[in-house]
Amino acid sequence: MRVIRDVADVRPHEQNAVLGIGNFDGVHRGHQLIIHEVVRLAKEHRTKAAILTFEPPPSQLFKPEIGSQRIMSVRQKMEMFAQMGIDLMIAQRFNRAFSDLTAHEFMESYLVQGLRAKAVITGSEFCFGTKRGGDAAMLKACSAFDYYPIAPLVYDATSKVSSSQIREAIKAGDMEKIVPLLGRPYRWSARVTHGDKRGRTIGFPTANLVSPRILLPRFGVYAVRARAQGADEWMGAVANVGVRPTFGVNAPLMEVHLLNREMDVYGKRLEVELIKYLRDEQRFDGIDALKVQLKRDCQLAQEVLNLCA
Repeated sequence: MRVIRDVADVRPHEQNAVLGIGNFDGVHRGHQLIIHEVVRLAKEHRTKAAILTFEPPPSQLFKPEIGSQRIMSVRQKMEMFAQMGIDLMIAQRFNRAFSDLTAHEFMESYLVQGLRAKAVITGSEFCFGTKRGGDAAMLKACSAFDYYPIAPLVYDATSKVSSSQIREAIKAGDMEKIVPLLGRPYRWSARVTHGDKRGRTIGFPTANLVSPRILLPRFGVYAVRARAQGADEWMGAVANVGVRPTFGVNAPLMEVHLLNREMDVYGKRLEVELIKYLRDEQRFDGIDALKVQLKRDCQLAQEVLNLCA
């Protein structure tokens, strides 16, 4: 899959593609319906399967006070698009000039002239252009390409699968709710950094992962699965997400302790799936009390993972 930052960088042989458009944060099950249709139609028409998404997300321009509310990193999004069969990812720079384009200007400059799209696929509630002036009806009326709207996916018979719903579940630590929305567990992916190695001195060595600039889940202890990037095997583990109040640390990170095994993962990228929230992060009066609780955490995490196997 080739990744570019602007439609102006599209090569002639990449034009006439089937194009999916959206933010695709999380690439949840609703987004997956769009992507599968893009890939299916591209094969049918023997052309490229392309995705047009926006970086940074529009919310970071219009509501910077919110900070990072991403469900997944750009890297994770790229990897998932590639796995699903996308040939071209356009991570369009979303800045003030781009946001000021009218709906007509966006369609003409990007979809018609820049991409010469064969077909366009979006969610049926997709809006675009300044003041959200364009919608599915406007795309349908354009004669330059075929247009296919995808209806929202309904979850639990009453509510739509949405990125905002997933964000609320992440902040609440409700990992079980996330799985049917994303179609997979919530996942971190970050490079393992050297820490203070306190865990090793008390018999619980950990791999430290600095937040990959995505939404932080509720602070606390989780049963997780972990694997080194590129590996096939998922390993059972327990993880603490937070600031380690016992040691007076302020910067949030994830500490991952592999259950019943050791592996040298320093400097490697580690993927971590958060399976179940076990307890709140807490401050202990001393190392002995911490060790007792960590042993309990490991036992409970193993029980949870055995049930999920």
